[in-house]
Amino acid sequence: MATYEKKGIAVEIDSSVSNVWGPGSTVKAVVKVDIPRMLRDGIEEVYAELVGLVKCGFVESGRFTGPVASYQETQTFLNLKTNVCKVQDTASPAKEIGTLPAISSFPISFVIPEHRTLPPSFSYSDYHIAGQVQYFIKVVAIKSAWYKPNVEIRTPFKFLPWESSEPGTVSLAQQRSFRKESRMRRNAIFRDEAKVEAEIYLPDVEALPAFQPIPFSIRIRCVSKPLPQASSSSPSTFTFPIPPLSSDRIQFELQEHISVQSRGDRRSSTKKYPHLGGFGVQSSDDQMHPVIRSEIGDPIWEQSDKSAEGRWSQTVLYHSSFRLNGWPPSFSTAMLGVQYTFELGVPFPGLGNDLKMKVEGLAISSGLFRPSTSGAAAFELPPCAALYQLLIRSALSHRYNFYFSTYWEAVAPTTDNSLMEDSKS
Repeated sequence: MATYEKKGIAVEIDSSVSNVWGPGSTVKAVVKVDIPRMLRDGIEEVYAELVGLVKCGFVESGRFTGPVASYQETQTFLNLKTNVCKVQDTASPAKEIGTLPAISSFPISFVIPEHRTLPPSFSYSDYHIAGQVQYFIKVVAIKSAWYKPNVEIRTPFKFLPWESSEPGTVSLAQQRSFRKESRMRRNAIFRDEAKVEAEIYLPDVEALPAFQPIPFSIRIRCVSKPLPQASSSSPSTFTFPIPPLSSDRIQFELQEHISVQSRGDRRSSTKKYPHLGGFGVQSSDDQMHPVIRSEIGDPIWEQSDKSAEGRWSQTVLYHSSFRLNGWPPSFSTAMLGVQYTFELGVPFPGLGNDLKMKVEGLAISSGLFRPSTSGAAAFELPPCAALYQLLIRSALSHRYNFYFSTYWEAVAPTTDNSLMEDSKS
């Protein structure tokens, strides 16, 4: 149990099952009160609240202090209250604990609403914005003298929403594609344009779950500028654009967008995490990333129906997987929000020819499932519970650069020859 003490009051939250709670979970705690001290200090009653709030603001840099987070606005979105005790009605201790003969224990509990959309526990701060989503039990001892401050203790706990999908469904889900076509010239003196088609295949699910291998594919198809019929027998005339024949020439990254609104002013920050799925990594024996499986197609001559010219084309297809370990779930409130974007980058020779493609609007979920035991206090944990809780703590402290080589699993989808065929869309 986590214990917090202050001026004769101690609060213990029962974290014996897990240190993460979700919708419908019961948060249990014990409030221990030193009754004689309460009487001496003029305490009349003690009550407890379960509170969820959002704090947002902007980071100002002082001349001597450096960056300091100054929260400008707070909004409470969850408040549940229960009475603990009236001191005058508790003349004698109800129970003696340890060496403190005058300590009375009062169990309390709160049920987190299940049918409300609540944001996850979250904390972020950089050089210009800061935001937090906090959950805690607040115990307040009210003093009879109005001019004396009340005693208040805040005991935090972590909250994450449940996963809406069933375990393992992301690896079995059908894939949906995101496509972009880019036209380019080798240099300005060439009149005819070549083109590059890029497609990203991701599981067709409502949200991408954390802590599960997520299979995906990247397809790049390059088509030359129009060439004369004489080039049809010579693939060496296909010189631009050449598809990336190695995964280290492809950049695939996750971008996290944090937006903060405080006192009518909205600011945002973007953090980039490259080498998703092992792309852009030059070391082939890097054990920190999953194995990438490639399919390199041969150059194909495509004869035009309207002229004597034709084009060379070549397609490459890469399969890999990634895990979203250490990223908080997507959420959005009036003051604070976190959204994600995937970005694909492929360099090509020539000014302005680099291909950039973004996949937006994809959500990330917690990856935690509703407990199967009725009345359980918190989430079910996988067999690797210690590592799982470490990853949760990493996510909530916003330390996203933790990679666990033993936790990676290379999952490549079954070869789908249709992906190598020319896209008609």
